Amino acid sequence: LRYANEMLARANRELEAFTASVSHDLRSPLTTIAGQAGLLEISMPNASDEQRRRLTKIQTSVKQMSDLIDALLALSRISRHTLHREMIDASALAHSIIHDLRQSEPHRIVEVSIQADLHVHGDRRLIGDLLRNLLENSWKFTGKTDSARIELGGAALGPMATLYVRDNG
Repeated sequence: LRYANEMLARANRELEAFTASVSHDLRSPLTTIAGQAGLLEISMPNASDEQRRRLTKIQTSVKQMSDLIDALLALSRISRHTLHREMIDASALAHSIIHDLRQSEPHRIVEVSIQADLHVHGDRRLIGDLLRNLLENSWKFTGKTDSARIELGGAALGPMATLYVRDNG
């Protein structure tokens, strides 16, 4: 068992080193693309609507790729995180995340339904990251939807809690 644990720890270190290397290799050209897009934007004060649309698409894609790189790095570090299991009020956590999303885009009208008294037993940081990712995805994918709706609910299945996020995006 000790040998297996040592092998697993070594594999995790190698995976983290590989991920850091790949992330660095991806971020370098991404930074160049972002910089060039910014210079292009400055140099085109009379750009057409189509040119502005294309530039915005480049900048949005750069942001998405940067977010993916950050997520990849965070995922590689999970193996170093010590789990601290506790009872978590997932409803309150979701309300907080939705509050942040509403603050970031106050013009958006999104109907949000969060089931009351959703409690789960787990690591607060990991559950928080999971809920944030799911709710941010729902927020993003309902962005062009009329009457956008996001729902968080759950059920207890014996000793296990099941949570779900549903949207109409």
